[in-house]
Amino acid sequence: MNVLPFASQESLFSDKVNYRFRIRPIEDADTLVPSSDKKKEQVVVCTFSGKSAKQKATCSFKLGGAAEKVTFNTLTGTEGGSGQKGDLRVFAGARSDSFFSDFERTSNNVNNGLGIDNKAKGKNGDQGANVLSIVVEFDRARLSTPLVAVTAQTTRR
Repeated sequence: MNVLPFASQESLFSDKVNYRFRIRPIEDADTLVPSSDKKKEQVVVCTFSGKSAKQKATCSFKLGGAAEKVTFNTLTGTEGGSGQKGDLRVFAGARSDSFFSDFERTSNNVNNGLGIDNKAKGKNGDQGANVLSIVVEFDRARLSTPLVAVTAQTTRR
């Protein structure tokens, strides 16, 4: 999950937000429609506390069975932080923004109606920009089905 585009060295995760990964089974590979049964949904929720460079991160994994937590400290800047409990692993911190956007071409096309020059080399306007990222990892055997839909969302606490 990527949040806060153009994050600076001092950017923090909000202590007022739940960072939630919703994992829903896809039972029909032909339609790829996720299940609407809330009982089948698996969830990972990360929260952060503290307003200094070292924040406490707590990620709760509800992947069937008992809920498990991974707690660790994360640092602002380019280091981030990570925690692990068995096969549950989490990273949270600043990373290079993976989004590519050629701002000049987009602006020319939208504002001037100019066609896009497909032969010119694109320029990444996000080059060097950071974003705050949360990465979760766990053994796929914990999933209820081999095919899932994952949605990342932020909600107020």
